[in-house]
Amino acid sequence: LDSARVLEGLARHASTHAAGVLITPGPLTDYVPLYRQKDESVTTQWDMKSVEKAGLLKMDFLGLRTLSVLDECVRLVKQHRGVELDLSTLKLDDPKAYKIFQTADTVAIFQFESGGMRDHLRKLKATVFGDLTAMNALYRPGPMENIPYFIDCKHGHKQAKFEVKALEPILKDTYGVFVYQEQVMAAAHALAGFTMSEADELRRAMGKKLHEEMENKRKQFIEGCGKNSITPKIADRIFTTMEKFAGYGFNRSHSAAYALLAYQSAYLKAHYPAEFMAATLTSEMSDSTRIATLIEECRRMKLEILAPDASRSEWKFTLEDGKIRYAMGAVRNVGQGAVEAIVTARAAGPFRDIFELAARLDSKAVNKRVLESLVAAGACDAMGPERGQLFAAAGSALDQAAVLQRERLSGQSSLFGDGGSTATVSLPRLPMAQAWTPKERTSKEKEALGFFLSDHPMAPLRKEIASVASHDIAGLAELPDGTEVRVAALIGEIKNVVTKKGHRMAVLTLEDLGGRIEATVFPDVFESSHQHFIIDEIVVINGKMESRDDRGTKLLAAEVMPWSAARAAYRPSLRLEMRAEELTEEWLESVDGILNSHRGDADVYLLIVMPDGSREETRARRYRVAEGDEVIGALLGRWPGLRVRWSKEIA
Repeated sequence: LDSARVLEGLARHASTHAAGVLITPGPLTDYVPLYRQKDESVTTQWDMKSVEKAGLLKMDFLGLRTLSVLDECVRLVKQHRGVELDLSTLKLDDPKAYKIFQTADTVAIFQFESGGMRDHLRKLKATVFGDLTAMNALYRPGPMENIPYFIDCKHGHKQAKFEVKALEPILKDTYGVFVYQEQVMAAAHALAGFTMSEADELRRAMGKKLHEEMENKRKQFIEGCGKNSITPKIADRIFTTMEKFAGYGFNRSHSAAYALLAYQSAYLKAHYPAEFMAATLTSEMSDSTRIATLIEECRRMKLEILAPDASRSEWKFTLEDGKIRYAMGAVRNVGQGAVEAIVTARAAGPFRDIFELAARLDSKAVNKRVLESLVAAGACDAMGPERGQLFAAAGSALDQAAVLQRERLSGQSSLFGDGGSTATVSLPRLPMAQAWTPKERTSKEKEALGFFLSDHPMAPLRKEIASVASHDIAGLAELPDGTEVRVAALIGEIKNVVTKKGHRMAVLTLEDLGGRIEATVFPDVFESSHQHFIIDEIVVINGKMESRDDRGTKLLAAEVMPWSAARAAYRPSLRLEMRAEELTEEWLESVDGILNSHRGDADVYLLIVMPDGSREETRARRYRVAEGDEVIGALLGRWPGLRVRWSKEIA
């Protein structure tokens, strides 16, 4: 305890703000003590609050990957379509762009990609830019609980309410909800007579959770409201509401700027999908898990992905006749220097075989590991009949190339010489090597790319898996801690663990068509299911999400089943959602006829939204319907506004 008291309050470590820049009137050393980090960067010894208290100017300059994506996409559009785009002049009323948001087709759309956000977008049906700005600001802790109310007000299901009439002009655009920091400032000014400077101080205190300062402002707010005939009780309630949401709120300009980038991204995705996805893939080249997600999105969009090709691919993802050519820069172990050497060498023409590829390159630019990775990724498929032989030839091809290069330097004859020599040389041949089996081929390809590109084992089962799993892996990261899920995935890695008590457990790396996650299998589940743990085999796991700031997101397995057993055990159910006031005898009779004409094995649930917002769900014992889109099409054809979906929720 004595030692702990000495340590208490001392700085544990020196961390660096990702985007903070300090500006002083003169030399920094005249105003603030400095500290040199291990990477030689210079930072202040004061934290941001101390810097601000000293009256110094701190600015955050945030770098956004999306800006590079937009720039690259515009370049590709000009290169391949001859169209010069100026994103700053785009009109903000493009129907195709809004359809991206309305259908939640927002993979790769800045700020609107998460699973939870996409669920809200489907219900919101954004039609104007203000919808995007508001949703961007609302989707965060605190304001998030107002999203259903906001959506209901937009569609006329509820009327906006204002605590006092003076709030109406301030909160009218957001249906009575505090969404932006500017609204907090405007309310303090209009209701309590704060100067704009005092209102800004209130905003800062709320945003940075400065409790002592907030309490002083609360007293000032209540007193000021009293001068405008607002009772202390109502004033305190308004202040508490502002305090709750201002702590997480965006300022409107920030939210609008982000929404603009999202709109520009959606516009490009809608009108120039191949260019947009190629640019997005290039921006994520170093992250194979993210690349897998984007490749799956390309396939969903019916965009063809061409395998990497040493005679065609470049460092970035490129386009060929509307198809996306995989980047050599996204192949593991292949650096930019090697790719640039290959691109330069092939200017004289495509490579006929792996020996010519090696011979035309500087031996310092490409080593055996690089060449083997290119072969495994499929980038040399045009140079030989089979990857196994090409892989085996990589070393000898480089050895022969080194000999030829030494001969060139010494002035001797070579295989690619001018023919003036009488020396006899043998044409190189591919070595006799065992051909790779289909499983070896896909396994090696996965090692080189980080995922299955040409022949994913789960691809033929796409529809079946969607009917069994409650979520895909890409959507798990956004789920709250403790959410129950059912996931179908390949086992990529198995890490066996023995607990301190001697019990066996495991950590599985799970992969599906678009993502990767770790699943922890504790001893009790391990004992009943470890026989199903086989690399590259599909399993179905029921479990709960664990979200921890220090450990990220993991799946805690409660049950592990082989795919063959799970596909027979789980069936989706049809869920119809209606508001209580919309239920009529005519509606029930119409639905009765449609469900009876689509009989099958799936359960039907009716979810009724009550006037107070509560929900009641009941299983319809009279009906079991056939899986597929036909029954949904029939229901929506009769009742276009009906909320109906196939659900994989865990019972």
